[in-house]
Formats: sequence, structure tokens, C-alpha cells
Amino acid sequence: MLLAEEITDSGHWAKAVAVLLQAESKGLVKERDYAAAITACAKKQKWTWALHLLAKCLSTGKRMREATWNKVISSAGRTRAWQAAVSLFGHFFGRAIRPSIIAYSAVVSACEKGEQWQLAMGFLQQLERATLQADLIILNTAISACGSCGRWQSALALLWGLNARQVQGDAISFNAAISACEKGGAWAHALLLLASLLRQGRGDRISFNAAISACKGNWPAAMLLLQQMQQHQLVPDLISINAAMSACEGQGFWEGALSLLGSLPGRTLTPNAISCAAAVSSCGKGGRWQLALEVVSGCRSQSLRVDVVLCNSVISACGKGDQWELAAGLLFEFRNAGLGPNLISYNTAISACEAAAQWSMALALVDPLHTEALQPDLTTFNALISACGKGQQWQLALGLLDGVRGDEVTYGAAVDAMARAAQWEAALSLLRASAAGPGLNEVICAAGIGACGAGGRWPEALCLLAEARRSSVANLVAYNAAASACEKAARWELVLLVFSEMENARMSADAVTCSAVTSACERSRQWQIALLFFTAMCEKQASLDTISYGSAIKACETGKAWEEAFWIFSCMLKKGIVPDDLICNSLASACYMTGQWQAALSVMRMFQDLSVPASTITYNAVMSTCERSGRWQVALVLLEELQQQQLEPSPVTCSVLTRTCHASSQWRKVLALVQILPADVSALGTAAAAAEEALQHRALLELLERAACHGRAHLEA
Repeated sequence: MLLAEEITDSGHWAKAVAVLLQAESKGLVKERDYAAAITACAKKQKWTWALHLLAKCLSTGKRMREATWNKVISSAGRTRAWQAAVSLFGHFFGRAIRPSIIAYSAVVSACEKGEQWQLAMGFLQQLERATLQADLIILNTAISACGSCGRWQSALALLWGLNARQVQGDAISFNAAISACEKGGAWAHALLLLASLLRQGRGDRISFNAAISACKGNWPAAMLLLQQMQQHQLVPDLISINAAMSACEGQGFWEGALSLLGSLPGRTLTPNAISCAAAVSSCGKGGRWQLALEVVSGCRSQSLRVDVVLCNSVISACGKGDQWELAAGLLFEFRNAGLGPNLISYNTAISACEAAAQWSMALALVDPLHTEALQPDLTTFNALISACGKGQQWQLALGLLDGVRGDEVTYGAAVDAMARAAQWEAALSLLRASAAGPGLNEVICAAGIGACGAGGRWPEALCLLAEARRSSVANLVAYNAAASACEKAARWELVLLVFSEMENARMSADAVTCSAVTSACERSRQWQIALLFFTAMCEKQASLDTISYGSAIKACETGKAWEEAFWIFSCMLKKGIVPDDLICNSLASACYMTGQWQAALSVMRMFQDLSVPASTITYNAVMSTCERSGRWQVALVLLEELQQQQLEPSPVTCSVLTRTCHASSQWRKVLALVQILPADVSALGTAAAAAEEALQHRALLELLERAACHGRAHLEA
């Protein structure tokens, strides 16, 4: 028997290699023997052994046929060793052997499996420069190579260029192009390709599955494609249903995902981990964490395999539903069940704790992560730093940053942590470190400006804004943070300057901007300017919120402009914006300035009708209007109502009522009020004056003694 035949008949690549090496030691090996052993290794994807034998053959000065080279290249490609395949091709080409179309097909296939679309296109161009005719197989492979990297435009260019190459595309060509559109998020183009394929009568289940997968951002289209499959006598399989569920998951359409999951038994299909994960994730995105838990429970009851992807999906669903305790508990439950949570599992649970500002639990999850021999990555540290920032643990945030080579997200989270704790100096230090490292971005600069504002450092905030503008990273948040910093210092001129610079940068003011400007003007008693600015913002149809309207009404209160305050309030109601009790208080106070007690009372009643409960402050404000108009009876009725609402009267309540009754010579009411209400020195002084006028000397002495005790207690405090 010839050695090559013996090698081929050995039946196992390892035996083939052993036979060859044994013969080689005796000097009995020929080129065809090496080729037989290399072929045996290549068939089993043992490309490293095939390459080793190829090198040994070449080192003896023997030449190897092209077919053998192609087998080694194909073997390397099938195991995703594209670098080796490309290197082999280059070596083969460098030996002055003209590659055939088969050689090009092998190396392009290797590039496709290695997701190297540019190399694949380069070899295709090289092939055509060598005056070889690309066949449909190599062109389909090139389309798939583009698709694997999401280069759907290049994939479509190849597809539509088939005719120019005198090659007729088949269903594989279109399916590869549809898959390219799916990976590139071009669902509309995928649907057009499917329609073209169906017109040719060549669409199959693979075509529909690829098109449904492309509709991840369009669940109605995915559902429609499922129906059309049946119209074309194609039965959807589990891949079809899972793809449609993923489309629902992408948009949080949990009802559709659960409906598809429930339809599987009727289709004689058994859900797998992918099905359950898609349903769980869609419930999570739709804010239905309870349903997500039910899906997982159902999977377990049906003895379906629960994998780490499903674990991560349900942990994420709980996190999105603000159920951080459940998220952490599930992580430990899956860990104890031996399901092997991965780094994504831990990061998802830590992120759930971060969203709820549960910094201690977030940090507690790091130790078991190390126990699992997992190393925290930048995502882990970013979530931990953010959690500490939200929990006002800025020192811990800085400690976590130490020794970490952070990115822009890391520094953004750290600077935000400093801003929340008003640590402006630390924030500026981090900004400098970020500028020297990953660089500055909009988030980092805006957080730094906010930190300066929180620390009362408006000059530094403006300097940072100027730096952000020079670096082209000044966004609306940065401008608003600078405006708010100046507003806190009551620097209304500077707030208007920031607003002017914002307009020059062609940015539209939002509710935060409007609130900062009107509040700054109100605090500086520039209520007319505040009102003019607010009116201008309304005319520009700026996006305003409750705080914006409240700031404008507060400015009117300061300026005793109760009619303007009510006009702003009416505009607010027309916009459908729900007022709060602070606005009610401001409106009532505006009425107090002009003695409009009926208007103040109407405001409070209107707010109660809007389901905005009146507070003690609100009642005090309305009672104050009664004081100015001498309506002591109305004021006492309001006191009774306040107590019926189970609100606690304050010393201000007592002061307002005693002054109101005293002004109307109701000394008995005054003396009674200081007995039943919490009275401060002001109320006791008013009551003492009433007692003196009514010649109630005993009561006067008691009141003076109470006032003296109150004063001593205040001084001691």
C-alpha cells in the first residue's frame, strides 16, 4: 500500500500525522504523503497541525499543490483564524503561483468568518485585477462579510452589482443582504429586498427570518411578516417567533412578546432561553417587572434551561422597575443555583442599585464578584462611582477613581458626585485630570459647572462655561448650570448675559433656563424684567414647566402684581400644566399685598378642586389677606378648616390670627387663640396688647411671663 493511501485510510487526523512522522524518520515521505496528512488535519479543522506539516514539507524543498494550500486556508478560516488564512494566502501568492478562484474563495470566506469586511473586499478587487471572474459563491461570501460588520450599504452595492459582473443572484445573495440590513438596523431596506425576492418567487423561511430580525425597531412590521409567512405557505419556526419577540422587546411592547411566547405551544414549538429572555427583556423595558418574574417562574416550571442571558434579563427588568433589592437578591439566587452569573450579571445588579442611590449595596456586590474570579471592568467602576455620588458619598467616589484608567463616563460620574456634594474644588481637579486623560466632553463640563454653582462659586462656573465654549462642548445643560450658579448669587445681570450667549450659540431656552432667569430677577426685586422675560418666552413657545411658572408668579408676588400673577396662572392652566402648593402660596401672598381676600380664598378653593392639597403655609397666606381686610370671622373659619384637614397650625398661624382679631377689637378671641395655638413672642405680644386694652391685668401678667420665658428659651437655644 502506498504511504499516502495508508495515511488516508488511517481514519483519524492524529493517526495520519503519526503515520507520516514515522515514515518521515525513515526518509520515505513524498509530497503527496504530506498532502494526504494535511488534508486529514484540514478536514477536522486542525489547521495548526496542517500548517506545521505544510511548513515541514516546504522546508524539504518540496512543492505543494494549490489544492493543499487551499485546504489549509479553508481550515484556518473555518476556525476564525483569519490572520493565519491571510498570511498563508500571501505566502502562497508570493511563491509566484497564480491563485485560482478557489484560493480566493477560501481566503474571502476566512475574512467573512473573522468579520474582516475590508480585507474581503480587498481580495475581491485583487481577484478582478487578476482578470479572474468572481463566481456567485465568492460574491455571496463577500456580501456576508459586509453584513457581519453591519456594512449594509456595501452589501447592497455588491448585490445590485451582480448583473454588471454577469452573475445571477440567488436566494442566498438576497438573504445575505437582508441579514446585512438587519445588523445595520436598516429594516426598511430589508423589507424592500424581501419584497423583491418574493416577486421572483424565491423567498424562503430564511429570508423571512432575516427580515423579521431586521425589524428590531419596528414591531408592527415584524408581526406583519409573521402573518405573510403563512400566506406564502411557510410555517414560522422558533427562529421566526424569537425574532418577532426581539422586535417587540426592542420597543418595550411587552404585550406582543408575551402573546408570541404564549402562542408557541399551539405552534408545537418549545420556547428556549432566547424566547424567555426576549419576553423578560420586553417586560423590563415596558416597566412590567412583575410579569418578567412570572415568565422566569414559568420557564422553571416547564424545566426549561435558564441560562445567564435570561438571568441578566430578569435582573435588568427589576432594575428598570426600581426594584434594586430584587435585582440583588436574584443575582445571589442564580449564583447559589450554580447558574454562573457573569460580569454582565453583576454590572446589571450594581446598576440597579446605582439608579436607586443604594451605594452600600452596590459596593457589597463587588466582593462576591471577586469570589467568582471575575474582574470588575470600567462599566462596574462607573456604576459604583455614580452610586456613591447619588448617595452623597463623594469621598468613596474619589477612592474608587484612584488607580482606575477612566474614560469620559467615569470622570463624568465622578464630577457629578462632587457636584452633588458641592465639592467644587475636587470637581475642578477632576476636570483637569480628565482634560489630560480621556478629554473633556459635554457631560463632564456641565457637571463641573454645576459643582461650582452648588458651592456658590459663580465666577468659576462662568470661567468653566467659557472654556467649554472654546472647546465646543458647551451644551444646554452647561449653560443652564452656569445660569443657575449666578441665580443662586442673585446676579441677575449675569444670568441674562448667560442667556444672551446661549441665544448667540443658537440654543433654545428650556424650563430650567426660564426658571433661573425669572428667579434671579425676582430675588433681586427686578420683577418687571422677570415678567418681560417670561412673556417673551411664552411668545417663543418655550418649553416651560411648573417651576418656570412658579418663578414668574413669585416675581409678581414680590412686585405686588396680583393681576399679572393670575394672568400667568391662567396661561399655565391653558397649557395643561398642573400647579403645586407653592404656586398657590405665591398667588395667595400676591393677593395679600393688595388685600384681595376673596381672590386668595378663590385660589385656594380652585387648587383644592385641582386635587392640590392646601398646606399650613397656604392657609396662613389666605388668612393674612383676611387680616388686611379685617375679615376676622373668615380667618377663624379657615382655622377650623385647617384643623379639620388634620394640618398642624404653626406660630405664624397664631400670629396672623391674633393680629386679625386684635385689629377688630376681638380681645376674647385673641386670648383664646394664644391658649390653643403654638404662640411665639409676636403672638404673645399682640395678645398682651389686647389684654391691656381690655383691662385684663391678670391675663396681661400671664402673657408677659410667657413671653419672657419664650424669650429666655430662644436665647438659650
